Amino acid sequence: MSISRDELINILSVVSFLGHYEREMHAAEKKVLMAMFKVASVTHEEHEKMKSNHSLDGMLNQLQSDDAKHTLVELMALVAGADGVL
Repeated sequence: MSISRDELINILSVVSFLGHYEREMHAAEKKVLMAMFKVASVTHEEHEKMKSNHSLDGMLNQLQSDDAKHTLVELMALVAGADGVL
């Protein structure tokens, strides 16, 4: 599986955006999300870029490869299921 760094940052942005959608993220979901940021070695600059993205449609449109789309679905399921409720 091969995705670009920009696609990875967009994937993490989408997952984070959706995780915060209801204004409150379950602690288990937050732990999983933070672990993903750590494993991906997200820099301060990348994190700031992620926080500045407010268009879900724009972030999703930047995901071009099938691998990126597949990774997005897998990570969304991982975070969503972290609290035991899908």
